[in-house]
Amino acid sequence: MQSVTNNLPISAMNNNTLAIFPASGGIGGSTYRHLLRLIDPKNVILVARTPSSIPSSYKDAGVVTRYGDYDKLETLDNAFEGAQCLNLISYASIEHERCFQVQKYAIDVAVKCGDTHVFYSSLGFAGTGTTTDSLAFLMQAHLDTERYPAKIAAEIPSFSYTIV
Repeated sequence: MQSVTNNLPISAMNNNTLAIFPASGGIGGSTYRHLLRLIDPKNVILVARTPSSIPSSYKDAGVVTRYGDYDKLETLDNAFEGAQCLNLISYASIEHERCFQVQKYAIDVAVKCGDTHVFYSSLGFAGTGTTTDSLAFLMQAHLDTERYPAKIAAEIPSFSYTIV
């Protein structure tokens, strides 16, 4: 795991609002099920292609659900509004350019919405952090996405990120 916090320690984010996208898949679902044992559900925004798949018990506890879809990027334009952090789960695609572009778009939207930290769930074994490319075509989009938040952090001192 790579983490850059600039001026915002990870521990300070515990009481902030966290958006998880996509929240209806296996990784997103297990992420929010675990996190909701640790943080107030009122501080969680679950963005999913199928918000109705999120159990009503979480909604009843105060979780905000919103529609958002990697395949309809305009649905993300305000999806992360009100969150300080975005937990971005990588797009399931083997198309390098498409995968990177939609993940980049989601990160840009998060920054535009005021999110100050992005957790990016990349694919394991994509590289070492200094690797610029991969022999595995599938991994290249994730390496590109891993470098992108570093570029933003260099330009916006209040922005930080964690690569998982």
